[in-house]
Amino acid sequence: RYEDIPPAFGLSQAFVHKARLDHSESPVVRGITGEVRGKHCLLLDDEILTGGTVLKDAAMLKEMGALSVRLICAHGILSDQKCTQAELMRKLTDSPVDEFIMTDTVPVAAKAALSPEKFTVIPIAPMLSEAIKRMVLGESLSELHALH
Repeated sequence: RYEDIPPAFGLSQAFVHKARLDHSESPVVRGITGEVRGKHCLLLDDEILTGGTVLKDAAMLKEMGALSVRLICAHGILSDQKCTQAELMRKLTDSPVDEFIMTDTVPVAAKAALSPEKFTVIPIAPMLSEAIKRMVLGESLSELHALH
C-alpha cells in the first residue's frame, strides 16, 4: 500500500482525498490532509494515462504551498484520445508537475524524449529478468531489495 512507503523512508505524508461520482476515470479532488507548505511532494500512482488527475492534484499541492511536485508511477501510458501525442506531451510539460518518473513497463522512451528535462524513465527489464530467473531457480526474491 502507498501509505506504507513514506514511513519506511522517514518521510511525512499527506493524502489527496478523491471521490468518483460515476464510473469515469475523472475523480473529484475533495481536499488534502497533511501539511505540504514548504515541502517537496511525491505523488505515487500505478499509472498515468492522460495526466488529468495528477495535474489537478499537482495544482492543488502547489496552491497549498508545495515547493515541488514529482509523480512516480510504474506505467507511463501517456495517451489521450482527445488530443495528439504532441499536444498531450506539451500539456504535461507545461503542467505544475516538476518531474514525471516512470518505469519502462510500456514503451515510453520516445514520448519521454520529447521533454527529457521533465521525464525520467527507469529501465526495469534487468530487475524483472533477475526476478524471473530467481523464481525459476527457486531462489530468494527478497534479496532483490538489497541489489537495487
